[in-house]
Amino acid sequence: MLHCPNPGFGRHTVGMRVFPGVLLCGLVTLGVFRAARADDAPTADPRAELIRSVAATEIQRTAALVAGDARILERIFAEELTYGHADGRVDTKDEFLGALTARRLRFHAINPGARTIRMVGDNIALIAGGADLLVGSADAPTALAIRYLAVYRLDPRTSSWKLTAYQATPVAAPAE
Repeated sequence: MLHCPNPGFGRHTVGMRVFPGVLLCGLVTLGVFRAARADDAPTADPRAELIRSVAATEIQRTAALVAGDARILERIFAEELTYGHADGRVDTKDEFLGALTARRLRFHAINPGARTIRMVGDNIALIAGGADLLVGSADAPTALAIRYLAVYRLDPRTSSWKLTAYQATPVAAPAE
């Protein structure tokens, strides 16, 4: 199991690409998914490379959501994807990508919080985490805090991770 601490707000890079004027809130920082760093020393867990690769896929998915990059998401999403939104809607792969492409759905910013990766065998990864989102239509973003569970499976034909199921639930604001 891998636990990933909250990277905090204020980072504006995704990989080597900078998005000026777009708040990306810590998508890729040294603190997010430490197992995804290529220079980490090998660990005793024989599945460490699987954990690193699924962590990298989750980072790529998050960045693609903010960029609105349906081509990357097309490769990451399994054909049988069930995507449960925090408001209770459930989309298939085609429905989700259609809404994103038509800009009926837009992720303006994602600040991932702590995440935990747990392997189930050698081909299923469960990622449980939280995030602060700025999401909605292109002209009406809404701030939302969520907890989520993402289920990835390793595709034996391509050796790539596929998001098979995703379920988000809103986190209530603390009482004042």
